[in-house]
Amino acid sequence: MIRAYKEVNDDLLYFHIWEEDETNAVFYQGAMGNVGELEHVSAKTPDELTDIINKKIDELNNTDWSGIDDDEYDVLIIEYKIEGDGTEKDHEKRQAVQEKMNEILGLTGVGWCDGGSIGGGTMEICCVVFDYQLAYDIINEDLNETEFEDFSRIYVESER
Repeated sequence: MIRAYKEVNDDLLYFHIWEEDETNAVFYQGAMGNVGELEHVSAKTPDELTDIINKKIDELNNTDWSGIDDDEYDVLIIEYKIEGDGTEKDHEKRQAVQEKMNEILGLTGVGWCDGGSIGGGTMEICCVVFDYQLAYDIINEDLNETEFEDFSRIYVESER
């Protein structure tokens, strides 16, 4: 996954690139916090796809897009109370929430899910986010009125 960002007026724009397979990639862009636009890119050979991606990266670099350093992200935790080390159902729920967070945070350019943990009376989903408050609002809205709305808290584990 390649992530690039650019500030325009008061908006932070994102541009993500990922390979689906050897000859197909996705270019995904939008304004942070909003669902972006998707473009599928196909090539005849893996080398041609590499050339297409490198050309796009050069274009981004030449128009003031840049990456974000790891220390510019916050670590956000979604915590659920469970009994002990959890049940099989708890483990399945954690996996489902992780998938849901990867989807919504990725679709809005805000971040991604980086796994989770379970045990000692809690289940935690770890998310790496660029803007804690924006991510909090998106996650809270996305989980509201779903089978995942019973989290005990959302908090920032580490801030930039």
